[in-house]
Amino acid sequence: MVHRWTYALAGVALDLLKAGLPIFGALAWHESKPARAFACWVVFTVLTGLSLWCAYGTTATQLAEKFANQAVASTAQTSRQATLDRLVGQRKAMPAFVETSEAAVVAAREEVDAVKKQAEDERQRGGCAKECKNREKDERIARTALAATQTNRAATIRAADLAAKIAVAEEALDRVDIKAVTMVADPQSASMASAIGADQNLIAALSHAVFAISIELGSGVGFWLVFGHGASSRRRLETEPTAGLVHIDRSGAVDLQAIDEKPQDIIERFFFEAVRPRLNTRVQSVAVWSAYKVWCAQRGYSPVSHAMFGRLARWRKDRAGGNVWYVDAELVEAYVGLTPVSGTKALPAPGTIAKGTPTAH
Repeated sequence: MVHRWTYALAGVALDLLKAGLPIFGALAWHESKPARAFACWVVFTVLTGLSLWCAYGTTATQLAEKFANQAVASTAQTSRQATLDRLVGQRKAMPAFVETSEAAVVAAREEVDAVKKQAEDERQRGGCAKECKNREKDERIARTALAATQTNRAATIRAADLAAKIAVAEEALDRVDIKAVTMVADPQSASMASAIGADQNLIAALSHAVFAISIELGSGVGFWLVFGHGASSRRRLETEPTAGLVHIDRSGAVDLQAIDEKPQDIIERFFFEAVRPRLNTRVQSVAVWSAYKVWCAQRGYSPVSHAMFGRLARWRKDRAGGNVWYVDAELVEAYVGLTPVSGTKALPAPGTIAKGTPTAH
């Protein structure tokens, strides 16, 4: 019992893990962690393969059990039908007879004894030529009647025995599951094979494989399709066309400052207010950082270093000509043309920024 529960809990845990791996892999990919994403998908593939193996084996076992049940039911029906046919044939082969009871046999035997005694009495008196012959004739008739009665009685007993056996055979035949005998073990495969003229075994194998694959992949990929691949609102904003944007006059506006804002939150708000998405346009990272410093000074924030700003900025970057660029982006009018601050720190080494890799917002 302990082993069964252990295997059951292990199976449930692996199924839950397998269902969540595509989501974990998608999240890792969005966070620019390809190694972790690749590991999640590799583990998902391995677990899915094992599940497919088990699912296909279970399906094949169930189908084999159906075939076995059908074969057993068909064999039982054939055997019991043969027994019934044999008994009915024996009954039909019996000659015609008169149903006779045991009392009739006893009466016929008593009649023979009586006639025999009368014939013996006539012979003892002597001189009974004619009477003795009549009594002997009566005795022969009585003995013939006795023999016929005994024959009919034996036939009656035989017929009654066969009738009882036929009743038992019919009852046994009625207990056979006719539905299991007549129903096809795999009606779907049989119908498809008949419709397209293909081999039923091939159709059955393909059907089971597709069914198992659909279930196993759907258990994990289904969650990923629903939850794991959607772009964030910031990413959708980056990819939207910039045509028709309306400039907002912020004169006189008062910015609300959150308490204990983190640098990453401040940088994210800077990008939301000072950077606009624009396809096929790029801005040098130093210019964006300079605009960020001005933006922080206007709001009383302490700006972070250029290197830290590059690490926390969640906008797609590219490296070209020895510089780092924010691609598909432009600064709003208020921050265009700012003079880059001298002595800026370089962004992290090329290996720390995936070229052309978008970062989620």
